[in-house]
Order: sequence, then C-alpha cells, then structure tokens
Amino acid sequence: MKKFARKSSTDGKGINRGYIFNDGDYYCHTTEEAKAYIENLGLKWQEEINKFNTKYEWFYYTEWEEIDPEEFYDMEGNVYTTCQNCYQPLNIEAKFCTNCIQT
Repeated sequence: MKKFARKSSTDGKGINRGYIFNDGDYYCHTTEEAKAYIENLGLKWQEEINKFNTKYEWFYYTEWEEIDPEEFYDMEGNVYTTCQNCYQPLNIEAKFCTNCIQT
C-alpha cells in the first residue's frame, strides 16, 4: 500500500505534496485548486501569492517526505495507523492487526 501524509480537501484522496492552508484547515493538490479555493473565499489569487515568504503568509506549497505512523492515508483517503506489534497498516480504530491478535 502506498502511504500518504495528508488527505486532499478537494477530492478526499491521499496526497504527499500540495498546498496547505491555515496550518492544515484545507489541503489541495494543484495550483488550480488552490487558486479556486482562494477566489471562492472572495480573495484575489495574485494578491495572496504575493504574501508568500512574508509574515502575512497563510498558505504555501509543500511536499511531505515523512509519513506519521500514527495516522496516514491510502490513495482513496482512508485513514490508517500502524500495528504496534508488526508495524503493518491497519484501521485507525485498532491497536493491533488481526494477525497479531490471533498469535
């Protein structure tokens, strides 16, 4: 299973790179999606882009290289954690996978 660090707010799919808004309130894949989100808020894309690398920056593009083993996503946006015994992906609600519970 390919692991993803975040879940896109636009389509619910897992992502490892894209735009992050307001410290994680909204995530999206592409510049086009980011622009649409900005304009949907009634703001001007070019004005907001000019805030990059200033104290007024409230969104940016990034790539997540590390995936948190406590919470990650698959391609479809389903949330997982890691089995505490064998380190395999499992449903976020569980602590151990079915193989480890049976042994």
